Amino acid sequence: MKKIVVIGTGSMGGAFATAFAKRTSHAVSIHGSHAGSSSAAALSRQLGVRVADDKEILAADVVFVATPPAALDDVAAALKGYAGIIVSAIVPGDGGYELKRDDGTSAAEQLARLVPTGRVVTAFTSISSALIRDPARSEKPTVFTCADDKATRSNVIALAKEFEGVEAGHLDTSRNIENLGLLVGQLAYGSGFGDRVSLRAM
Repeated sequence: MKKIVVIGTGSMGGAFATAFAKRTSHAVSIHGSHAGSSSAAALSRQLGVRVADDKEILAADVVFVATPPAALDDVAAALKGYAGIIVSAIVPGDGGYELKRDDGTSAAEQLARLVPTGRVVTAFTSISSALIRDPARSEKPTVFTCADDKATRSNVIALAKEFEGVEAGHLDTSRNIENLGLLVGQLAYGSGFGDRVSLRAM
């Protein structure tokens, strides 16, 4: 059993919290993208999980970050000194907020720079919240993961048992993997495929 904290209480953060709380034996707690989040309190009551305080975040085995790019600084402040695995599921443009790419980096790379003590891995950016809440019954969608540490990639893939994990390389690959989320969003809502559309590596 792992101690998992989910930061972010929107559609994706809520989906992660729901999936781990209802379908696994992991100890799950949640945290809003900013302190005192009313949505975190509401989700806590709904799922029967704790709102994580600073000590719980620092003691977690894995922290999932599912917030808009605009919340990166607040997330980094909450994770200051954290030395475990940070799963970045941030997608550029999520929540209507564009990612600042002045230096050409991805959200995950920016998060890694802001929290240098953590081990950041990109994952789940091309999986919709609908599939996190209710996985496909037939073929497994692919979760593309990238991190500078191979063991970190493997640990995250082990958590994605209802999906097909694919190691996609080092963290700089996240620039491409995050953009897959934009493609899935376009297919889902711009091209009419619906919110259960996903990608599968063959």
